Amino acid sequence: MKTVILAGGLGTRLSEETVVRPKPMVEIGGMPILCHVMSVYSHFGFNDFAIALGYKGQCIKEFFLNYYTVNSDLTVDLATGTTTVHRSQTRPWTVDLADTGVHTMTGGRIKRMAQWTGNQTFMATYGDGLADVDINRLLAFHRLHGRLATVTLVSVAVAGVVALFEPATAKQEIATSPAYLADSTPVRVVGAPFVPNTNPRERH
Repeated sequence: MKTVILAGGLGTRLSEETVVRPKPMVEIGGMPILCHVMSVYSHFGFNDFAIALGYKGQCIKEFFLNYYTVNSDLTVDLATGTTTVHRSQTRPWTVDLADTGVHTMTGGRIKRMAQWTGNQTFMATYGDGLADVDINRLLAFHRLHGRLATVTLVSVAVAGVVALFEPATAKQEIATSPAYLADSTPVRVVGAPFVPNTNPRERH
């Protein structure tokens, strides 16, 4: 199952960092937030990703283009230009990288990723959407209820402290969190804080 990650926003609330790189590439513990998000999904067996790029998308492309080399032990023959890989510490991930526009809104990005998700159920989240969500439980909940989309939501206890993440129906009044799941007709999703209409509007 494909996991769509929306990584094209301007990241204005972290402007001291995002003036030089997109927000998903800001590091936590020496690793971009984006990789932490992907690691959560990979932990639950989801290793096929499609990243919706926008603001400074070239930084994310360069990161993944160089990922294998940077995380491997190498011998480089400068005379011939050949490289031999001896040991690699890479992830079992497949990553699609698609430009979806700098100013495109959430629904527009989801719609533009339809060519990558096809007519299949897919996950979706933000590039900074770190959350303690049991993805397999979320998927089981989605399939059990047979709805177009399932959104994880935050239960806020006191003083803005998040109590827990729970799947919920659209009728419940809640704050949104970073994971959502749906089915594609024409766009289906699982695992994020928003649910697209069947005809989401785009902003160019």
